[in-house]
Amino acid sequence: MNELLRICISLVPGLRFNERLLVEECITDIETFLRIGKADIEDLIYRKLKIKREYPQHGEIYSEAVRIKQDLKLSGAYSVGYWDSAYPPQLRESLDPPYLLYIRGALPSFDLPMVAIVGTRKPSLAARGAAFSLAVEFGCIGIPVVSGLAFGIDASAHWGAVKTGRITLAVLGTGIDRIYPGAHTGLAHRILENGGALVSEKPPGGRIGKYDFPRRNRIISALSRGIVIVQAPERSGALITAEWAAEDNRNVYVHTAGMTGSRGAGTRKLRAEGALCIEHAGEILGDWGIEKNAPCIVRMNTAEQKPAELLRQEMDEEILRFQGMYYRRVG
Repeated sequence: MNELLRICISLVPGLRFNERLLVEECITDIETFLRIGKADIEDLIYRKLKIKREYPQHGEIYSEAVRIKQDLKLSGAYSVGYWDSAYPPQLRESLDPPYLLYIRGALPSFDLPMVAIVGTRKPSLAARGAAFSLAVEFGCIGIPVVSGLAFGIDASAHWGAVKTGRITLAVLGTGIDRIYPGAHTGLAHRILENGGALVSEKPPGGRIGKYDFPRRNRIISALSRGIVIVQAPERSGALITAEWAAEDNRNVYVHTAGMTGSRGAGTRKLRAEGALCIEHAGEILGDWGIEKNAPCIVRMNTAEQKPAELLRQEMDEEILRFQGMYYRRVG
């Protein structure tokens, strides 16, 4: 389908997902889209559109779509529609798939299972290290890690994959052209350099809405075979991801490192509700029925290690350093 027309349909206010697919099926060229208006759209979907602002002229929508397409080219991004072969099949299985995805970078093979690692923006040191080491373990066996590029657990998970040189996907709550928080611009670049991707359902230049970040969590969940909540307080966006996971029949796990204190209240609640408590990637693979030897990455006690020796081991890739801590493979 014409990319410009697809972007136009994505911008029509007030439509539900299935209604956008219906409009796409009925309107096959830009000329038709420009000729019709709100009443015609309502006739197609058999209901009145309920929107807070005035319905825009389709010429205005077209102009915005042209701007978006130009910005996509400038930012090195592209759009993928629901019926495109490049659209992740995992998303088609979800209850609330995005009509249109914007992507920078490359999505991994759809044959690979993916795992989401998420949690609080203000984790304990132990939980931060756990997210990093778990992502390293998955990276070492070639399973892509999905997260949300936020501070705390998300960033730690992305760095774990990046440090192994493997693929990780960052699902943004902002437009595809904007890295938020800005402090993670360098991390986003590393994700792309490693062959990973930035994914958003919001076009470049899109305003950030109140529900954009909670809604992006459904994409994190749907892309993944399992979701690890490393640490989450009682009120946490990570718990929204767990709710979406339950809706989409995805496995939910919690990490042993994220159970204590107020920052682990939400994690403990998930465990009480039946989430499997894990410490290493191998436990998740076992739950998936995958027979594969997974490494165990643990934090080192470096009190008796000389700095020169630590540097040598790091340069030889025998150990990994993350936020002043060192990690090594055992077993």
